[in-house]
Amino acid sequence: MANLTPGDMLKQLQTGSHAGLYYLYGRDVAGVAAFTKRLVKKLDGDVQKYEGRELDLEQLADAVGQYAMFAQNNVILIHDPPAEEWSADRIASFLKILEDVPSSTVVICSVTGFDVCGGKKAPTPKNKKLIDFFAKHGAVCNFEARTAAQLVKPMTERAARSGCTLSRQNAERIAQLCLCDTMRIGNELDKLCAYADGGEITSEAIAMLVAGEESLNAFALAKAVTSRNGKAAMEALDILSQQRNEPVMLLSAITSAFLDLYRAKAAQAAGKHHEHVLEDFSYKGREFAVKNAFRDAGKSSLEQLRACMLILRDTDTALKSTRVDGRTLIEEAITRMLAVER
Repeated sequence: MANLTPGDMLKQLQTGSHAGLYYLYGRDVAGVAAFTKRLVKKLDGDVQKYEGRELDLEQLADAVGQYAMFAQNNVILIHDPPAEEWSADRIASFLKILEDVPSSTVVICSVTGFDVCGGKKAPTPKNKKLIDFFAKHGAVCNFEARTAAQLVKPMTERAARSGCTLSRQNAERIAQLCLCDTMRIGNELDKLCAYADGGEITSEAIAMLVAGEESLNAFALAKAVTSRNGKAAMEALDILSQQRNEPVMLLSAITSAFLDLYRAKAAQAAGKHHEHVLEDFSYKGREFAVKNAFRDAGKSSLEQLRACMLILRDTDTALKSTRVDGRTLIEEAITRMLAVER
């Protein structure tokens, strides 16, 4: 087969056909997880699940050669195969096992715990080796992140199924606050629908109920700055200012978002995963912040983030030592950060 879109894969499944190998990955982590679940259910098989970092290749070889006893297919699900942590020999052995799987066996590699591109545009060399193999012998699907505008229709349809109405403007607002993370959007929509109880999901309800809105707004600002999108950065600042009227606290929220990005970028550079950051910096209860940071840190460099952190440090000093309007100082800091080269 080859590289397929999610839509192509769904059409294939609806015709009753399927590949023997699947490699699913992408920035839309919720999309990867949801499709994996749907694929496993559609295959109607005996499912054997393995964590990539604990994968025993001898055990995998035995599992691949088995035949389903009480189901149509022998389904093997491998979560997060960490190719970048494997030696060349281990990768070769892994792919050798998958070269000629029986027709009743389906092997699915589902990646939701790390970025196969390592923060860049294209997959890293070792991950690409796996992807190219699966594209040649099976099917590969990259679940690209969708924009807020693209998410409006499924969001309004989901709200309607719960008997609620959701305007396009408010749907886009929720998507932006959730950084277009479809899993998070789904969780927030369910909560908002329960609150609306068959009525309209209002902007007031969104402001009151969307968890971590302040952190998300601060991160949206940081993301806009590192992407050098001045308009989006100032819009995020306006929203955040409504929640943090005190300039020192407003700057603290922004600095925290940049610190999340910096830690994620440094971890990626050291070959670490988001689990390490969660543990090392005690992010319990703010796991979403680390996942968002890992997803978007690739758009910036350590040098750019260091420069931004220094600007924020100087702004903090100025806020506490001068009588200049705090909002003006923060706007000046954002302007300076937007000018930092990647």
